[in-house]
Amino acid sequence: MLDNILNTVKRGAERVQRRGEEVAHAARLRMEIFQLGRELDALYARLGRSYHAGAPADVLSGIQEEVRRLEDEIRARERLMAELNTEPEPAADAAPGA
Repeated sequence: MLDNILNTVKRGAERVQRRGEEVAHAARLRMEIFQLGRELDALYARLGRSYHAGAPADVLSGIQEEVRRLEDEIRARERLMAELNTEPEPAADAAPGA
């Protein structure tokens, strides 16, 4: 009986640790998305200034490529966050013989 209680406490502690790691990972992802969004805003501003200054097409296409790359990175991190939020919880602990 004491072993069952100890095992239950251990499993609970492992779940708490795992969930804490997931929350920390999600927070890091949110921070990265925020930073990438700021970089994206700066690129859009740069693209607009370059366009209105009459920059050559190769300069504009280079900035557009950077915009696409950042958008892809943001989408990838958003997918990771969605996966973290939809991971199934481990099956409820059923005590053997209970």
